[in-house]
Amino acid sequence: MKIYSKIFLAAFLALLAAGTTTAFAQNQKDDMFVKKAQSGGNKEVRLGQLASERAVAPQVKAYGEMMVKDHQAAQGELSQLLQQKDYRLPDNENKDADKSYEKLSKCPAGDFDENYMNEMVKDHEKVVALFEKEAEKGDDPEIRQWAKGKLPVLQQHLKNAQNILAFLKSGK
Repeated sequence: MKIYSKIFLAAFLALLAAGTTTAFAQNQKDDMFVKKAQSGGNKEVRLGQLASERAVAPQVKAYGEMMVKDHQAAQGELSQLLQQKDYRLPDNENKDADKSYEKLSKCPAGDFDENYMNEMVKDHEKVVALFEKEAEKGDDPEIRQWAKGKLPVLQQHLKNAQNILAFLKSGK
């Protein structure tokens, strides 16, 4: 009988502890959005830092600097919102960001700019779709509003990335 009491107590404490770390996430949909938004933002900052160091074309260097500035600001806002909701995201690995960073960091200088901008177009197409979906269908009103507020900036990032990529390709 004692073994069952200990198992029950351990399970109860685990459930109690788990419940305190995701206070606002009422459903997996908003939770998944927040994780993807955080992960994507971190990736853009990391690759933007690389671009600001390695890019040859001034437009690409400036774009990388903009990624760092804009995505750090957005990440700060998201973190503040999550803190208000007593919600903490687990530190998760971002294998996609690691692969992209590794690939771009080894890229020859002459190929870096176009490869980076290709990555930015692909990433921002995905992130704009992700934010549009959350802005329209998210369950948490504050997370939905945050996503809606970030959409114009992300759409501009995509447009800028497409324009810079087109410019780089036209010079070949």
